[in-house]
This record gives sequence, C-alpha cells and structure tokens, in this order.
Amino acid sequence: MGRFPVNNKSFIKILSANSLSKLGDSMHELVFLLLTISIVNNDFKLIGIIYFIKFIPYLLFGFLGGHLADNYNNKILMLFSDFSRAIITFLLCFLTYFNMINLLLLGAIAFCMTLLRIVFQPCFQSTIPIIVEKKDLASANSFMQISEEIGTIIGPSLAGILITHMNQSIVFALDACTYLISFIFIATFTVTRNRSNIQNKIISFKFLIGDTVQGIKNIFNDGQLLITIIISGFCILFVSSIIRFIFPIYLKTNFTSDTKIIGFALSTIALGTVIGALLYNKIWHTSSPKKLLFFWSAYGASLLMITAFPSQTWVITIAFIIGLIGAWVDICLVTNIQMLSTNENIGKNFSVFSTLANTGEASSGLIASFTIAMTSVLFCVNFFSALVIIIPLIMLFTKKWGASRSFTHKNKPTVTY
Repeated sequence: MGRFPVNNKSFIKILSANSLSKLGDSMHELVFLLLTISIVNNDFKLIGIIYFIKFIPYLLFGFLGGHLADNYNNKILMLFSDFSRAIITFLLCFLTYFNMINLLLLGAIAFCMTLLRIVFQPCFQSTIPIIVEKKDLASANSFMQISEEIGTIIGPSLAGILITHMNQSIVFALDACTYLISFIFIATFTVTRNRSNIQNKIISFKFLIGDTVQGIKNIFNDGQLLITIIISGFCILFVSSIIRFIFPIYLKTNFTSDTKIIGFALSTIALGTVIGALLYNKIWHTSSPKKLLFFWSAYGASLLMITAFPSQTWVITIAFIIGLIGAWVDICLVTNIQMLSTNENIGKNFSVFSTLANTGEASSGLIASFTIAMTSVLFCVNFFSALVIIIPLIMLFTKKWGASRSFTHKNKPTVTY
C-alpha cells in the first residue's frame, strides 16, 4: 500500500473523525430501520415513505453542499454539521427512551440528518486534497476506504449486541457521542494550505443558483470529469440493485437450507473491500479516467460470475472478488474527482456525483423489484451486470481521449498520451 501520511496530524485527525462517524452511522442505520418497523407495525408502505423522506433532501438540496464547500469555510461547516447531528441524535435517544417517538418526528429527523450529511460530505471530500499532498491522495483515499469498511463491519454487530442486552436508545446515545468526538477531532486539525475563493458574505440564493449552474457547465466542459461522474452514477444504479437487493434474494432462493450464507457473503464483500484498499497502491501505481472505466467493467464481470456455479464456496469466493474490485473502483473514482477538480469546483463536483449516486441507490430497489417481477432473479443479475461491463467499455474504446490525465501515486500528476 502507499505511504501513510503518518506525519500529517491533520489527516490523522480527519481520518479518526471519519472512522468514528462511519461506525456511528452504521449503528444508527440498523437501529433506525428496526425503530421504523416497530413504529409502523411492519407496514412496508410506510417504511418506504420514511426512507423516501430520507432521500428527498438530495433532490431538493443536493447541490447546496457543493456550493457551500467551494465558497465557505469547510472546517466551520463540518463542525456545524457534526454538532447539529449530535444534538438531533441525542434528541432521538431521548424520544426513544421515553417512548415519545412517532412517525412524523421520525420523518423529520431523517430529513434533517440527510440534509446535514449533504453539507458535511462535500466539505469533507474537499478538505482531503488541501491537507494531503497530491502524491499521497490515492493512499489517503485507501485508508479512508478501509476505515469506512471497518466501521461498516463492526457497527451493525455492536448495535445488535447493545440492543440485545440494553435498548435502542443506548445505540443512539453512542452514535451521538461519535459525532461529538468527531467534532473535537475536526476542531483541532489545521489547514496549512488556504483557498483563495472563501467567501465572507451571507449565502445568496442567486449566487447559489449561478454558482451551481456554472459548476455543472464546468463538468460538461471537461470530458474526462464528465465521464468519471456520469458513468459512475449510471453503474452505481445497477451495482446497488444487485448487491443490496438481487444478490441476497438470489442467495435466499438458491440456498434456502442455510440462510446464514447471506450475512456471510455480505461480510466477505466487506472483507474483500478492506483487502482491496490495502493492495490498491501496491498493484496500481496510477489513477485515471481510463483505469476507472476498466475497473467498472471488471466490477460488472465479477457480478456476472455470481450465478456461474450454484455452489456456496463459489459464491463466497466471488463475494470476496466483488469487494476487492469494488474498493479499487471507489478509490480510483474519488482520486479522479479530486485530481480533475480545482479548489473552486471540487465541492460542486462531489455534490453532483453524490446526488447521482444517492439517486441511483434510492432507485435501485424499485428498479430491481420491478425487473424481478417482470423477469427473474437470474435475468436481473446477468442483464444488470452486462450493462456495467459494456457501457464503460464502449466509452473506453470509442471516446477520442486525446491527452488522458493519469495521476501517479508517487510523484506529481502527469499527462500521458
């Protein structure tokens, strides 16, 4: 793996903040789902409504976070977001403990938490290139990926233990504490390279709209950045459909004698992601839009192999490979957006991508269920995987790339022909 920026105290602090937040988020998601199910008495339509409310902020305010990240102080915005999420989560803990929570309050809390995430995430992604040298970006992104996956693995298990031996409110209290500790880490890191585009004025709606439109124009004017964001958003739609919905259904349908394989397979994907992140810089010495398209196609190929043999050993092996290649996709994708962006538009670029990605993930369940109803699970796996393979390959071999920007992980960014 690439060199860890061990002497970069700011990076270590923001990595620690991200790790704790991800751990808290993964606990929160599980308990929030269980709480929602208990409140609506297993009415899946109402569950769908609550989760749609969680998604609405991306439709209404998806570009707000990018505008704020590019024009205002990222550190202050992240502090505001973390502190606000801590307060809201403590409120949820209080309401749950005293059995005062209802569907309306749950929807309002879900809406606010998503809105604050919209503010936090572009600021967080925009901060990394400021505190980390360009040659260390891929390494930094690898460690971020590892920390997030570890949180994803530990969080649900820890939440399950706490719920079993205590109650749901304890999990929300612990989640709120992770936001407060993250707040402390962020408050104490320093930015050594300041940006020249920081605004000191009150947010203007006219400025917001104009800045967002200009940011989208800039993406369309940069063919490689456009492909990086648009193709990735397209692929995420079908990859999410397979991994989150179709893959578990396939396992449950074909291995009914042992339902534990579903959890084991998903855990194996997470393990593969950690190993993939560790190996990224050792195997791949550069990141580029072309390489990202290749990774997406390889990702699709690994998903296509799920149904090749009806064997548990085969499924677990493929699950590990899916996680491995998925880590390479994530690291290469984030590194490309960071390196293809300027200080003036990096936040907006991540907001555009985040909006597309979250729209894809939110739509993936609907698309998967509709397609399965019309065809079959096997058809969905094969068809969706084929799309993830073919579309990036078409772009890879038909686009006139000209000077393809390739970013080495050991020296300065270079241009290759």
